[in-house]
Amino acid sequence: MRTPKDLQGHAAKYLRNHFAEALADPAALTLDWPLHPPTATAAARDTKATRDFIRAWQRWPHQEEVIYESRNWSRAGLGTNDVPTRVVLTGAARIAAAAGLMSDYNRALQRAQDIAAIFPDSPDFTHTVRHTYNQWKDLSAYDLRCLGPCLTWLRANPHSGEWERAVPVEGVDGKWIGTHRRLLLALLAPFGITDLGLRRSDARLRLRYLNHAPALSDIEIPLADAATLFPDTPPRVLIVENKQTFLALPALADASPTTIAILGSGTAAHQLQALGWLQRADITYWGDLDAAGFAILNAVRAHFPHTTSLLMDPATVTEFQHLAVPDPGDGSATLTHLTTEEQRAYRLLYTKGRLRIEQERIPFAYVSAKTHTLLSLADMEHTHCT
Repeated sequence: MRTPKDLQGHAAKYLRNHFAEALADPAALTLDWPLHPPTATAAARDTKATRDFIRAWQRWPHQEEVIYESRNWSRAGLGTNDVPTRVVLTGAARIAAAAGLMSDYNRALQRAQDIAAIFPDSPDFTHTVRHTYNQWKDLSAYDLRCLGPCLTWLRANPHSGEWERAVPVEGVDGKWIGTHRRLLLALLAPFGITDLGLRRSDARLRLRYLNHAPALSDIEIPLADAATLFPDTPPRVLIVENKQTFLALPALADASPTTIAILGSGTAAHQLQALGWLQRADITYWGDLDAAGFAILNAVRAHFPHTTSLLMDPATVTEFQHLAVPDPGDGSATLTHLTTEEQRAYRLLYTKGRLRIEQERIPFAYVSAKTHTLLSLADMEHTHCT
């Protein structure tokens, strides 16, 4: 038997796990919680506990939320009783009130409104703010004062090339942007910005040989040094966004041309501009199937028009839609450098309910087969051309 006190603890846990949804669409949030009333036998065995259970819910101030069912307990000597069987709380405010977290919820609502007011004419920005609650909920008052000016400057200067610690925003600590890079990128995504366009003194490139591997096959070097790596014939390049995927990529046969994987980590479009040899390399990009992933592909192809993509097509979206989760990014931006098939995949994710499918969720066997197929086709084209 569950009591109103039990509901408070459950509602608090539920709200904390669904705070982003509570901010994004408060009216749609519903908590339907079974109360596990006693059976006739259990009620007869402990009539006092049963009466206390029923009376506790009869005293619940919002009786419209309590669902009662008639139970015939005559055989147990207790007659017919209207027994509370479940409670249904509708709306984030009611769940917050039941959880004893109304002040926390109101504070989060106010903070979301304050951040959304930075760009009040952008509904997509407001949507993103509400869905990135976990990234801004612990910001200090100083952080909140920095957030607006930094977002405004970065949106107005997306390709500035300024040093990260030297951005000319008054009153902002030099390390603040670097510390809050992930949040800034998430909030700027609705405007098609996938890289802050800033230089970092510690910019490095990580690459891994998939075949023809030297003694050190997985290396990380300063970006400036990476620019001088392949003065003659560059290898084929596969750019991936996530570290786990980068490490799990299958080895290729040495009969194939030299192929390397580059870890993009969300900065591929901006950093890779420094690698002049990429203009002469065969490039394939594979990112997450989400708004950010397609925006990065779009930006990479803007600099390297010959870039092809891997597993960023409607067939992959359809095949693994069951592994999708809500996408906090904005999938409505116009991305002019995508192919027709990539555009279809991009729109499919958006129309299916703003979904994202992370690289890591796609089964390794499927990835391995598609990677070998793609690169084998590239080998055939290369042989034909030569």
